[in-house]
Amino acid sequence: MKNILLSIIIAFITVSCSTDWNFVNTGLAKEHFDGTMYEYFKSNRYDWDSLRVMVEHAGLVDLFNGSEAITLFGPTNISIRKWMNNNGYESIQGLDKEMIKTKILDCVFEGKLLRDEIPEGDFKNQERIGGKEYTAKSGKTIWIYRYRLSDGAELHAGAAILYLQGNVSTDVASSNIQPTNGVVHSLSYNYIFGSL
Repeated sequence: MKNILLSIIIAFITVSCSTDWNFVNTGLAKEHFDGTMYEYFKSNRYDWDSLRVMVEHAGLVDLFNGSEAITLFGPTNISIRKWMNNNGYESIQGLDKEMIKTKILDCVFEGKLLRDEIPEGDFKNQERIGGKEYTAKSGKTIWIYRYRLSDGAELHAGAAILYLQGNVSTDVASSNIQPTNGVVHSLSYNYIFGSL
């Protein structure tokens, strides 16, 4: 009886002491996807279903399904839902097509921009250091830079993170996802669609 009671107490302590530290495990992204960007959206409904519906509504399927190489800094479902809730929108189909098209094209750039090809930079004291300005397909200019974190021993020797700055600043949660027609960099969940 003592052994059973002791086992229950140890199991309770072990389970009650664990924490997830508010970590959202979104899994690991495969670097290469055997299909177009549009097919990639269709394959991952959890993150990309709202963007897929917006792409269809705005008449942009040919762009994301075509052979022209493009880079997308993609807003996920969470980003789009936040924006819709903040603005009182209930349905994507009821939204103005040109507005949606422009907001999507704010996130699309010509060619393949892989993470390690984007220049390193920083933003200190309201000053842009390094990085590069890129022009989106909408005509909007976005400053993008790669920042290397500390690895614990050496400054700027750790993981590389992409940051974008337009009307707001945001970072990339998952980078270098490569469908057959370009590159997808998934914007972090704190980004609100259309705010770049």
